[in-house]
Amino acid sequence: MPRARLAGLLSPLLLLLCLLRTPPTLALAARQRVRADRGLARSAARAAGAYSGPSKIGVGALRAGYNPMDRPTKGSGAADAVTVAAKLAKLVTISEIDELLTAEMVLVLQWKDARLRGVVPADAPAPQRVDPMQIWTPGITLANAIAEPEVLSEGVHLSHDGTVRLVRNVLYSATVVVDVRMFPFDVQSMEMLLECPDYDGAEVAFLVDAAHSTTAIKSEAVWLLDEFTVAQDMRESLSTGAPDSYLVVTVSVRRLFGMACVTLVSPLFIISNFSFVALFVFIGDFGSRVGIVSTGFLTMIAFLFVINEHLPKIAYWTWLHQYMMMSIISVLIVLIEVVFVHSIDPQGEAAEDEREDPMRLTLKRDKTLLVDKQLAEEGLRAKRVEDERAGKVAGGLPADETGSCGGSRPGSVSGRSDAGDAGISDDLLHAASIAYNTVDTD
Repeated sequence: MPRARLAGLLSPLLLLLCLLRTPPTLALAARQRVRADRGLARSAARAAGAYSGPSKIGVGALRAGYNPMDRPTKGSGAADAVTVAAKLAKLVTISEIDELLTAEMVLVLQWKDARLRGVVPADAPAPQRVDPMQIWTPGITLANAIAEPEVLSEGVHLSHDGTVRLVRNVLYSATVVVDVRMFPFDVQSMEMLLECPDYDGAEVAFLVDAAHSTTAIKSEAVWLLDEFTVAQDMRESLSTGAPDSYLVVTVSVRRLFGMACVTLVSPLFIISNFSFVALFVFIGDFGSRVGIVSTGFLTMIAFLFVINEHLPKIAYWTWLHQYMMMSIISVLIVLIEVVFVHSIDPQGEAAEDEREDPMRLTLKRDKTLLVDKQLAEEGLRAKRVEDERAGKVAGGLPADETGSCGGSRPGSVSGRSDAGDAGISDDLLHAASIAYNTVDTD
């Protein structure tokens, strides 16, 4: 029993050793046959005169003796005209901080290569698709690129008369000039420069197909597209300095300033107006007044650093900086006013005068009522004297004997003539009595 178990364990190990020591003859023979077949195919292609230049394996030459490295009119002294239609497919990124424009574009290039006339049969239903490495292409690229263009798709079609049509969907990232003087109400006009780096303007000339250089997009997350234009222009080459033909793609955008006003302009307005609350605080409470203004002033200074994060590294003022400086100055004026008022009246005497003013008005009113009371008392005495005189005259007493009844009082009305001059009526006496009672009640 132990021997049988040992044999069962050793059998798989022996089988594995045999497999490792046996040469893989079958697999090796198969690989050798594949290599031989490939070598025979290459030899047959060379013998038949097939094109073996810069093209994909298995793709033959379009025409014997055709060199895709030479432009169609090389040696004639004429420039090859390349018609270009640039369509803006999408605004991917517009960064005013990095001064970067990333856009997806569809370029449609068309030119005529007489050397390829007749390659496509005349009875062909449509232009035939060819490999880009089989033919000459102008090699258009972005001159002010900040990164390598990303070609999303590309197709080349050849017609019977030698017309070549290249359609390329590419993602360009360009470094552009940004002017944010009117931030956040700025309008930017950014340029992407397309050129043929291997040829100058005397060899390759761009012709713009304006009818097909269009766009269907209207806006981006932050920007509104105002205008999209494509034009040809002769400019100084960025690499050699010589005149060169450029295809200038201009993207004019306007900032959507609604959110910027909510997040940047409105807080400045609220903070600056908050500081004016100190002018409505009691003049004697210097601590509260200066605390309100100082809080607004320091908050505005801190807010300046937040604004700088939304702007590129610039050395000039923007509209927002000017607005912020005006807000800071207004808050500073309020702070100076609060401190100046406190410096000329550190003891708060003006504040005490403000508190006493209502009391003085009250005392003045009481004094007026007191005078009215005195006048009322004198009027009552004059009325009493007049009544007494009238009663004595009716009883047959001499008039001169009644003259002493009223007496002579300082500050009072005496005698009939005085009462008559005073012109005191029953209504006036009634009003005087009411005033007298009012004063007594107070």
